[in-house]
Amino acid sequence: MKKKILFLTEASNKIGNGHLSRCLALSGFLKVRYKIFFISKYNLKEVLPKSFKTIDFNSVRYDYFDAVIIDLKFIGKDYQKKINELKIKNKIIISDKLYEKLKPSLTIIPYLNNINTNKKQKVTSGLDSLVLNKKLISIAK
Repeated sequence: MKKKILFLTEASNKIGNGHLSRCLALSGFLKVRYKIFFISKYNLKEVLPKSFKTIDFNSVRYDYFDAVIIDLKFIGKDYQKKINELKIKNKIIISDKLYEKLKPSLTIIPYLNNINTNKKQKVTSGLDSLVLNKKLISIAK
């Protein structure tokens, strides 16, 4: 049985599609080995491929997902509370800052180099941590 990954992201006319685009690129690579789900406070059904399912926070079972990938501009207290309520051990955060209270397994900071962290935190940053879609990768080759 495939493991299940939950993507938590946002996209709308107001905030743009950058976070969603990055999550779609990453989920495109992962969908071969994992079952992919998306969750957002915005309706993403119209912009997601049909192979991905959307769910809302009220229907999430805390023991259902093996990992969550969080790609949000800002993770406020309300989101932190909801994420912690999911009780998902493996958390990957894509952001421009560290969120130590969420105890992520990995933090990806693609736009900054030389991030100061303590030795307990796993952080990747800079150009090596960019998440690109297959079309951009093929153009670069």
